[in-house]
Amino acid sequence: MGCITTYNKYMKMKKEYKLLVKGRVQGVGFRYYTCKIAEKYDAKGYVRNTEEGDVEIVLQIEPVLIAEILTDIRKGPGLSRVDEIKVFEKEIKDKEIKYRAFNIEY
Repeated sequence: MGCITTYNKYMKMKKEYKLLVKGRVQGVGFRYYTCKIAEKYDAKGYVRNTEEGDVEIVLQIEPVLIAEILTDIRKGPGLSRVDEIKVFEKEIKDKEIKYRAFNIEY
């Protein structure tokens, strides 16, 4: 006799990733581009410009998707150039899931 497991999308393990994207990433539509990527992968969090000229992205997502997201982010929109992406990650518990959508912050 086998074990039956009920699938629930809210039971998936998630992590929070903070990405710092360096290069020509401001003034080229990078935040809007990132928002479309987040929508594609159903990621929650935000993207914003930093005072140093970089872009900060915070994502709460399943770990299996991060490699694909990083590949898409490295491509960037047409006029951008991504020189480096620093990735910081941490485990999160259900009560730490604080984003209900993905937003562009100003």
